Amino acid sequence: MCSSEPLYQVYNRCTLRRERNLSRRRISSDTSLNDEASLEELTRGTLRNMRMLWCELPEVIQSGILDLMNSDDRKRQEAMFEVITSEASYIRSLNILMLHFLSSDDLSPGSSLCVLERGQSHVLFSNISAIKSVSESFLQALRVRQKEALVMSSISDIILEYATKYFEVYVKYCSNQIYQDRALKNLRKSVRFVDAVEKLQSSKKAQGLTLQSFLVLPMQRITRLPLLVNAICHRCEAGSDEYIKTDRALAAINKIVNDCNEGARKMERMEEICVLQTQIEFKTKPLALATPSRYLLRRGDLMHVVEDSRNPLKRLRPKFKPMYMFLFNDLLLLVKKKSENRFVVLDYATRNMTQVDEPQEWDVSIHEHMFSLVLLENSESKTKEFLMAGNSETDKTRWMEAFKPPAAEQEGETVYASWDCPQVNALHNYSAQQPDELSLYEGDVINVLKKLRMDGITERDYVMELRLVSCQSHRGNTQ
Repeated sequence: MCSSEPLYQVYNRCTLRRERNLSRRRISSDTSLNDEASLEELTRGTLRNMRMLWCELPEVIQSGILDLMNSDDRKRQEAMFEVITSEASYIRSLNILMLHFLSSDDLSPGSSLCVLERGQSHVLFSNISAIKSVSESFLQALRVRQKEALVMSSISDIILEYATKYFEVYVKYCSNQIYQDRALKNLRKSVRFVDAVEKLQSSKKAQGLTLQSFLVLPMQRITRLPLLVNAICHRCEAGSDEYIKTDRALAAINKIVNDCNEGARKMERMEEICVLQTQIEFKTKPLALATPSRYLLRRGDLMHVVEDSRNPLKRLRPKFKPMYMFLFNDLLLLVKKKSENRFVVLDYATRNMTQVDEPQEWDVSIHEHMFSLVLLENSESKTKEFLMAGNSETDKTRWMEAFKPPAAEQEGETVYASWDCPQVNALHNYSAQQPDELSLYEGDVINVLKKLRMDGITERDYVMELRLVSCQSHRGNTQ
């Protein structure tokens, strides 16, 4: 089956294009596609030229079973069959990564012509061999089930078994991503490496695809599986034994994806805080910045509003001093920015000893976008008050929410639980500008945790198709 399926990159690209087109059609018509239209899209859309469908199998056509099945039953078979065919595509791409790239004389650590050091090879390819082994075993189990009957009864038990026993290999690979990205970036400075990779990529075996497109395969696959299992769940009768089994399998897959998220986040946060420790200088009582549980929530420029309470006239014309803040999950640093990557700490407080609030009414007239910040116990064990001003009302709100994430308080504001939130697809790439923002790639699936009326901003969970997706919604509500 592997050799007859397209490479996983092709499958993934075509699937995202189909989903985007369906989403745009829903938006333009403001109505959902009915069941018959959805089935027509499945059997005649872009997927037809991409992979074999269950209804196109010769044995299925010859049996006449299609004339006896209703729309939902056919869709359920197609959903289960897509898990199998897409896994075959995935393995085909993994084989090229392993046999064409990793085993080549240029990239194999045991070769005298290898352009990589052994440590570089380990970081770049990580535990890809273990992932390929698990994937082959997973596909074999699925294929055995498929051959048992023309109409598959279920594959949820197989998915559950592999998610709970074997898919932990994905957590290790995804956790290594930040180091993999950095290694690849540094290696691109080597002429020998670039020449070797370009030679391998130009081969017919690579089908014009880049090494990086093969390296991200495990992230793409493990984050795609929840969507595929969710599609099966949707075609099961609610409350039935099969629905419960599939829902349990979906929960197990989501746990793996969440573990991948957390593993990558932990490594990324550790890397970030280690870099910050070299950039931040303490003029006050020093403290250890890098701790295993600490991570950055938000950073940025603000204005410190300095008032002269002794002179009423000067009080109306306060001074504005630039200040930079680092807010960690357990610590706040008020710093002076010496250069782009050098900071001097002016004061600090643990996060649980800080308070933020709206300013007094007379303060609002001085400057817009202001908020009150109180250090209940600062670096000198004293209480200190600051009047801060953000760059905009949005900036102010995001700072205040970073200190104390709010519940729904405004009319029209909606807060979702992570297990029951709607989802959206990213239509364009976006690079994060702040630690509390997400870098998005076209096709990423995003959980919407809260909808705000102000500025149309949406807060989003970390659900990246290429970079650690978390598909937690059982509703699969793509908007």
